[in-house]
Amino acid sequence: MAETRGGLFRLFRRGKGPEEVPDEKAPIPIHTPSAPAYSPTFGGLFPARIKFKGLYDLDGLYRLMANWLRQRRYEVYEDLYKSKPPELELRIKAERKKTGFVMEVITIYYHSYGDYDIDVMFNGKKKKMTNARMTITIGGEIKAPYEDIFGRARWTANAVERRLLNLFRNWFMKRELESVYWDTLYYEMWKLHAAIKEFLKYEGKGNAY
Repeated sequence: MAETRGGLFRLFRRGKGPEEVPDEKAPIPIHTPSAPAYSPTFGGLFPARIKFKGLYDLDGLYRLMANWLRQRRYEVYEDLYKSKPPELELRIKAERKKTGFVMEVITIYYHSYGDYDIDVMFNGKKKKMTNARMTITIGGEIKAPYEDIFGRARWTANAVERRLLNLFRNWFMKRELESVYWDTLYYEMWKLHAAIKEFLKYEGKGNAY
């Protein structure tokens, strides 16, 4: 019976090569369980761009974008302000929590090159205007789940939580995320795009390039 067991044992170990003898003086290896890939965003939307060259009110444009987002209950943050004349870069990030699991995010990146604070007569009054070549890029994405109040990721503490999160998003929530939240954010992003174009008034103050 012992020979039979030895034969079966050798059969199962066939092809694995000689057994390695552990070094008694070496440190004990620590097992680190593998975790599936994780991303806090459930996909992003294709960005919308506006290119403009001409005379416009930069302060008014900034207020328009910020107020437009706040009116729709977004929390607005300025991630970047880089002024290196004649170049100017701005990045605005707007977040709106829809549920305890889903957050909608809109990002606006403004990049211009030109002259700022030009005195112009507008409707009989002197006004500060900008004469520049600029590009505005509007993007959107869905975060599910978003970070907690301390900025820490949730549902990612270990491999089990990540697998459950991927299962929940890709099977139970996928249709709702794509058909409800993505669609809403997509049309809202293009409404902001249209509002900015209307403000700039291409035909009256400049032209697209």
